[in-house]
Amino acid sequence: MVTAPVHRLLAGRCAELACIALLIAPTAWAQDALPVPPDGQGTSGVAVVAAPTPTPMASADAPANAPADLGTGPGPLAAKSGLRLGVSAGYTHYRESLMQLAGPNVGLQLEWAQPWGLERWVLQAQGLLSAPNYSSPVSGSIDRRTTHETAWRALYGSAPDAASAGRWQGGLEWQTYYNDLRGTTSVGHVGYERERYGLWALVAYQAPVTQAQPQVAQAWRLEAAVLLQGVAVSHLSQVSASYGDAVNRQNRGLSLRAERSYRYAPGEFRPYLSVSWVGDSDVQRQTNFNVMEPANTTWQLGVKWFWK
Repeated sequence: MVTAPVHRLLAGRCAELACIALLIAPTAWAQDALPVPPDGQGTSGVAVVAAPTPTPMASADAPANAPADLGTGPGPLAAKSGLRLGVSAGYTHYRESLMQLAGPNVGLQLEWAQPWGLERWVLQAQGLLSAPNYSSPVSGSIDRRTTHETAWRALYGSAPDAASAGRWQGGLEWQTYYNDLRGTTSVGHVGYERERYGLWALVAYQAPVTQAQPQVAQAWRLEAAVLLQGVAVSHLSQVSASYGDAVNRQNRGLSLRAERSYRYAPGEFRPYLSVSWVGDSDVQRQTNFNVMEPANTTWQLGVKWFWK
């Protein structure tokens, strides 16, 4: 049983990203659940527990199982080495059969090309903060739920950079997600905290740079990722003392992402789009009901800005 939420740790990781950027000297910067009735009738993961009220709302299964989009890395438009700082803004829409979470987000982005002199490696980190709205035809709605997530990548490329001929990259991504749904919905259902963790394997192709305008260089990047292992934690004990916290495992998921990079004299602008799918989790037995995470889809649209 999970006895304490880890959101304080996740929020701390976002702060760590900013601290890392401040500690690097300027010369080091680059230059150029859900309860399912035991009779099996509940197939959508709606958390309407067959027990006395209060009743938990439908799943807040989060878009964190889908790999968070981290940018192009040190491709043709990024510097050959050094730590780069960026910011982002976007919109995320998560959906399963009987609930959805949707809203804007803001983020902090870090990229370290050729860390410790390793020419073909890239390390990336991301922290996102948002307050999406929850809605369900069964559980009602509740707005502005605190949400934060992080993603950490290590990538190895077929070449140090892709300025002339493009390159392939492969690696791993670790994601964390926290969503606070505590409170009462519009129809009287009670929410709870949720956490998600996921390890993804990914492959990416960075296209060669093109000089469409004298002062602007640009390139495409395409990514595909597969979920290796995911864990979802539902703090159902916050709904009723008679419930236990649930831990579900997921091992099926796919993600596709596309990004366009535009490099100007001040920095680099990156619009992106990603779509992902995660399948049903295993089933965990509670006292008088089963708990599972239902299949879900997530799409994200946004932009990033990296300083030169």
